[in-house]
Amino acid sequence: MSATVSFEDPAGGPPFLVSTKLTPRSKRYGLRSPPLSGIEKDKPYRVTVRLVQNGDGAVLFEDAFTVASQMSDAVMPPAPLTIGPGYTRNPDLPDGWKPPSPE
Repeated sequence: MSATVSFEDPAGGPPFLVSTKLTPRSKRYGLRSPPLSGIEKDKPYRVTVRLVQNGDGAVLFEDAFTVASQMSDAVMPPAPLTIGPGYTRNPDLPDGWKPPSPE
């Protein structure tokens, strides 16, 4: 059996598909979307979860729901703030970069 999750692309492209094999040894699974861009604050994005049977590919369970972010992409830095084990300032970050003021 496998779990397949479809994440709506906030940038408007086709949905991202992520899949993992399910085993009887585990009761918990985590599936993550790839890095996303174009996220808008409080806008609902669709997520669909399917449990698919091995062999014939029959869908045993399917559910859809929405998730929303509490912040927009606009407040995210253009590059990671720090790098390395010593939390060194990232040289790729523009000098004096500050997040925009809250909306």
